Amino acid sequence: MQKMIAMAIGCGCLLAGAISGQAQEKPPIAFQTLHAGEMVFQSAVDGKNLRVKIFAPTTGWIAVGFDPKSMMKGANFVIGYAEGSQAVIEDQFGVSSFHHRRDIELGGKDDVLEKSAGILPNGTEIGFTIPLDSGDPYDKKLEAGKTYKIILAYGKTTDLSKRHKKKYTADLKL
Repeated sequence: MQKMIAMAIGCGCLLAGAISGQAQEKPPIAFQTLHAGEMVFQSAVDGKNLRVKIFAPTTGWIAVGFDPKSMMKGANFVIGYAEGSQAVIEDQFGVSSFHHRRDIELGGKDDVLEKSAGILPNGTEIGFTIPLDSGDPYDKKLEAGKTYKIILAYGKTTDLSKRHKKKYTADLKL
């Protein structure tokens, strides 16, 4: 009888650890880093999502465009800035070679999650998560292991309609 009680208590401890999450902790996410001019782009595939952090030497807006067809046209843009301790980040789509508009203005949805932004001593960093496949026609379906062209840019102001100060392109392998 005492052996059965000891076994029951032992099983209960194991079950309590599994329920509390102690036995199921995920390893930290390993971000890859890409440098483009003075900008730093970090990304990591996390299950069905892409986690991103972007730094630029500005107090204005910062943007990334994923998989453009021609210049800005067809790219899935995430653009934003820090306003105090708040993140102002939008999901946009390249409607022409030189213009992009908010997904929600085009009939899509804002699929940017976990938005963050902060002003650092030497610039600004924004962070966000996007689904690899949101199902939104104004987002790009991304797949782990594939390489995509990205556009990185930043502006001098927080006015998202103002032209970029600097712009770079790079190849990103997820």
